[in-house]
Amino acid sequence: MAAQIVLHSFELHPEWPTGTTEPLLQVATRAHGVGPEQARLREEAMARQAAAEGLPFVVDRPVGNTFAVHRVLQLANEREVGTAFFTDLQAEYFAGRSNPVDPEQVVAAAARHGIPEGDTRRVLAGHAYADDVHADEAQARELGVTGVPFAVLGGRLAVAGAQSVEVYADVLARAAAGVSA
Repeated sequence: MAAQIVLHSFELHPEWPTGTTEPLLQVATRAHGVGPEQARLREEAMARQAAAEGLPFVVDRPVGNTFAVHRVLQLANEREVGTAFFTDLQAEYFAGRSNPVDPEQVVAAAARHGIPEGDTRRVLAGHAYADDVHADEAQARELGVTGVPFAVLGGRLAVAGAQSVEVYADVLARAAAGVSA
């Protein structure tokens, strides 16, 4: 069975000013209503889970407005490299090697996937793909999405949060079998 993966836009903090960042642990403290130590412990637990899967995960990462990144994701989707582009950008971010709010790092990531620097810079400098980002977010709200990760399989089965391989395997099997709930 062939599957197509399409990443859609969903901003966690669209209200943030563009071009600024804040340390993740400060954001997590506010967002989850916990103290700084509890926020750090939660992030460190995720880091241990990632390490168990062989994935780097740095706790102290910058967080900022990602609207521009999502507009470039739309460009990358149009060029059929959206999944590769975003996966690359996220891997670098979670490893602590990049800041996806930095336009130069977004340009570099897009270029690694065959998108000419000039095309990415034009998107970042203007308003191209803004309507596409807003359309994705409207669709996400209709589906009840409130955070990421969130996957919709076969247009009808949803998986919210970071789940195990077994959960995804089960939902994929149900989607392949045509199960709708």
